Amino acid sequence: MSIFELNDIFLDTEIEDLKQIIDVAKKTNTEDGSSLGRMFILKLDIPEDIKEKITKICSNLLGIDLNFTHAAYAEYSNLYGHPNLPPHFDADENILVVDYQLEANTSWDLGVDLKPYPLKDNSALIFNANEHMHWRPHKNFKDNEYVKMIFFRVHDPKSNVDNSHLNYLQESDIFKEARKFRDSIQ
Repeated sequence: MSIFELNDIFLDTEIEDLKQIIDVAKKTNTEDGSSLGRMFILKLDIPEDIKEKITKICSNLLGIDLNFTHAAYAEYSNLYGHPNLPPHFDADENILVVDYQLEANTSWDLGVDLKPYPLKDNSALIFNANEHMHWRPHKNFKDNEYVKMIFFRVHDPKSNVDNSHLNYLQESDIFKEARKFRDSIQ
């Protein structure tokens, strides 16, 4: 399956709505993401119009009807430890993830397979996170640097895929080439 790059996804008003939703969720809904140097919210309460927009984008890209499953939020910063996202698969039931950069004041590419992709605010990389291993380059975040991401997920309601077999340990040889590539671009 292809990897899609998309820019200027949301209107300013939609971005503000997303930021307000995240601010509310931060007060009650965060999970410990310190092992990856992030603050994490597993489920965001996304408005229907944004769900529909994401679903339509993804359905048009693949040419099939898809359903929105959920959205998660991650804020990477040295406030939460050392941001580090080694190669992995998501091992979930979703057919696409929209890795959306809401806001950042530093550059931190998103690696998919053996290629780094730069992201900018209000842009996304859309791909099947069960078919493509993904990661971030090594980076030492300076004080006050951050990257804020929303992960929108959609699935094919006609498919009952179980990707739990993709939940590999980091030491697995399946990641060997990606780890070597990631280490080479420091």
